[in-house]
Amino acid sequence: MSQQKFFQNNTSGSVPSGFSRRRLLGMGAGLMALPLLSACGDDEEPTTPGGVQKVKQTVMAPADFSVSFLDMLVAAHQGFFDTEGIQADLQSGTGSSSALQAIIGNVAHYTRAGRTALPAIVNEGAPLKIIATAQHSDIWEIGSLSKAPIAEPGALRGKRIGVASEGGSTEQLVHLLAESAGVKRDEFKLIVVGVGAAGYQFMRKGDVDGWIVHNYVRKALEQESGEKLTVLVPEDHIKLAGSSWTMQSKTDVGDVPTRFLRGLYNGMKFAVDEKNRDAVFGALQKYNAEAKRNTFDEQFPAQADTWLANNGVTGMLDLVEADWESTLKLMHSAGMINKVVDPKTFLDPSFITKAKA
Repeated sequence: MSQQKFFQNNTSGSVPSGFSRRRLLGMGAGLMALPLLSACGDDEEPTTPGGVQKVKQTVMAPADFSVSFLDMLVAAHQGFFDTEGIQADLQSGTGSSSALQAIIGNVAHYTRAGRTALPAIVNEGAPLKIIATAQHSDIWEIGSLSKAPIAEPGALRGKRIGVASEGGSTEQLVHLLAESAGVKRDEFKLIVVGVGAAGYQFMRKGDVDGWIVHNYVRKALEQESGEKLTVLVPEDHIKLAGSSWTMQSKTDVGDVPTRFLRGLYNGMKFAVDEKNRDAVFGALQKYNAEAKRNTFDEQFPAQADTWLANNGVTGMLDLVEADWESTLKLMHSAGMINKVVDPKTFLDPSFITKAKA
């Protein structure tokens, strides 16, 4: 009996209602640069020793393989996908937009996208469903000097804030923080300083008053400089949906997404167990030959914390509808989306619920 087909090609070339062709083309501009992925299909394969039919699935990271994507890397490297009959072809992408377009265009089966990119597109009716939460918190925070602290969103008023890029997720996060405190866009200034420690030097020179930075970078800077910085942690002030796993919004998917998520969940449980740290680094090295152990040791604990932020191991990957409701309302208030739809229209918790049963 052949494996149930899903993610069938959209041969009509039509764009779903509410999702503009211009936006679709714009966000997918990088798709043509992606390699053709022959593994994107559901060809019938032999069964596992447990009698589970194997199926090929393409899983796309929205960027180069790094500590951020160890959930999928460990699940593949340690055989958790194999146990579920998932023959996972892991691919790295060139950004959230192209990764999401890869799902829409049947180039990949699953990807994950950030807390502002994904809400904006699903809110406009993109043919996607969100099936799990990859990260329940974020590793971004705003650092500032203790003599001129930015400790809460209202303190953004009148300040110059360094962001990683123009129009990117860090800029959007600052806008959401400001909106939560009633600070308007013309009441503060954003300056591109790049990712990492460069923003600290801009701040020390007086070019910015604070900058958005990964928490592990900020901690390393404090240790190196001996200077304690003031930190604004977004999660302490606004509740946003985390980076999430998504797939096409087809209905005839069978149990394959459940098996995919079960493999992912078991891989994450393996990864957060400290006794497996060497094996977790081995998974990273397999997919990123340039990975360094000291960098991994510095970054992975913060990454694991984002998985565990919703009631520890038992809450990993769970969808939290209330987080999506607050995210959409805040994005609408900030002018990032033009309407708010019911999250139930694109959230599907059934797969992760079954995967963890």
